[in-house]
Amino acid sequence: MRETSLATMNCSIARTVEIVGDRWTLMIVRSLFAFKGLHRFDELRTELGIAKNILSDRLGLLREHGIVEQRRYSDRPPRYEYHLTTAGRDLLPVILALLSWGDAHLMSEPPVILLHTECDHDTVPYLACSHCHEPIAPRAIVGRDTPSPQ
Repeated sequence: MRETSLATMNCSIARTVEIVGDRWTLMIVRSLFAFKGLHRFDELRTELGIAKNILSDRLGLLREHGIVEQRRYSDRPPRYEYHLTTAGRDLLPVILALLSWGDAHLMSEPPVILLHTECDHDTVPYLACSHCHEPIAPRAIVGRDTPSPQ
């Protein structure tokens, strides 16, 4: 039986999951953020314990979707670093949400403490309303369809 592609669904979550929804892709993205700061293929491979072919495949997928870009750092032999694009950096709330959920539900003590470099204080990210800045509770948010273009 053929698996249904999420890429054609009229759902932002489904389309995003189609790209970053497997465990290795999100772990690569996590490792490319500044709090890990890894950029080279071998660094990523060592950090994650991932097979070369899987890492190569996932980096290709991330490049194809404009989440990661390659930057050459050596000509002989040709070697590249991988850096998050704006689209990749925009995945930070996803990574932080997974971190927060894991800390709350899977760990007795958080293995990482985040430092907000702008104010030099430890921080715990939370989701807040863009209008009133109050934290968003699961029961305090609903979705509604966008109006159809006339």
